[in-house]
Parts: sequence; structure tokens; C-alpha cells
Amino acid sequence: MRRVAAIAIVIAACSQHESRARLPDPMEAARRCAKALNDASTSDPALHQRTIVDGCRETIVEPVCRDAWGAYATTPPAERAHYLLVKCAEAYCAKLPEPRPQACLGIADRADAVLVQGRELWHAIHLFDLGKDATALIEAVPERVVQVPTPTPTPLPSQSVSWRIPLVTITTDAVTLEWRAPDGGTERALAIPLAQFDCKPLRDALANEVVRTWPNTVRPTRSKQLLLVADKDAIYETVLKVWKCAEDRTGVRQLYPDVTFSTQ
Repeated sequence: MRRVAAIAIVIAACSQHESRARLPDPMEAARRCAKALNDASTSDPALHQRTIVDGCRETIVEPVCRDAWGAYATTPPAERAHYLLVKCAEAYCAKLPEPRPQACLGIADRADAVLVQGRELWHAIHLFDLGKDATALIEAVPERVVQVPTPTPTPLPSQSVSWRIPLVTITTDAVTLEWRAPDGGTERALAIPLAQFDCKPLRDALANEVVRTWPNTVRPTRSKQLLLVADKDAIYETVLKVWKCAEDRTGVRQLYPDVTFSTQ
């Protein structure tokens, strides 16, 4: 019996040590986060998200999730909640005790459902990293809706068109991007000399169009189609590089998963 009791004491001591190791001073981290949440409601709206990120990031222990918080302000606004949820679920779900949050079973499609899943996941993460008292301190701060101003884009001739298909053309000396409207009209967006091809301008233009067309939807119901046309003399490696750039599988959501390829 004494041996069993001794083992129980050792296990309890190890558990306490592991809990402390998740965050050295959880109450102080929670106080900083709660202060940031309060300050954000009265700060310049443009600094609202940065205030919260700076104040609350250190309440997160797992590096993948903490880094996602650090990248939050630079993530396209329409993708922020989903990006944070994906990364933090990836970092924590295997570690959280049962019953695990719904986000661990799959991320929702609708923006409102993503917010609900997010609240549940943050609660579980804070309990896991900070403990009950520190979590209660953060969650005692009332939620406030702050309108963050977004820059007004420069109107384009076809801005009123809600659905445009990107047409990427690869010749022997250039890569061009045009928008094809439903009425058949096209609008030139980019022309990059092949010798100076850089994926970023093309990817940025495609990403901006995705956000403009589907501002609040992570996975739109309508397929996002891209037309890729290559000159018959274009080098295969170049075509493949442009194709991968246009698809863009590196972000939270694939930009244009439905690529139709042809040669001319």
C-alpha cells in the first residue's frame, strides 16, 4: 500500500511539473491578454488586431499555433479566422484531452460556424496551456465587435462583374494574365517577361480576385476555374512552374483548383 501511495505521489508531482512547464506564469500571461482585449476596443481600429495579437500570442504554447497568431495580421482578412483555426487545430488536437473540440473532427465551411468552432477551440487550448483560473480571466472580458477599415480598391472597368475567369497565357517570351468576363470580354491584368518571371505578382493578383469574388467564404460552392494556355514551343518546365504558381497549394485554401490546360 505504501508503495502504491508513493507511486501516486510521484505521478501527481510529475503532472504538476508538466502543467507548470506549459507556461511558467499563466496568470500573468492571461492578465496581459485580458488587458489587450480591453485595450483593443478603445484603440485605433486599424491597430485592433495587432493589439490583440501582441497581447495574447504568448498565452499559446505550441509553436505552430503561436506562429499563426504572429502571421494573423498579414493574412488576407477573409481567411484569418479559418487560417488560425486550421493551424491551431493542427498544433493542438493530438494533445488535447477528450472530449476534443469539434474543430478537431473537421473545419466548418461557413464563416459563422468557423467562429463558433474557434471559440470552443480557444477555450480548450487555454484550459490546456493556462489552467482554469487563467482561462476564466481571459474569458471574463466581454466580446466587442470592432469594425476594422479596409482600403477601397481602385475600380476596374469590369469591377461590376461578380464572376471572372482568369486566363494565364505562356508564350516563348512572356506570361500574361487576363480576366475573362461572362460577356466574353477580356481585361489585361499582368504581363511578365519570361526571363524575369516571378510567381508573386501572379499569385497576388489571383489571390486578390479570390478575396474580391468570395469575400466571406472559405470553400465556395462554385468551382474556381482557371484557363492555362501555353504556346506549343513553350518549355515544359516553365509551363509546370507557372501552373503550380497559379494553383497555389501553399495557403489556407487552394486558389484555383479547377485548371483547364490547352496549347496553341
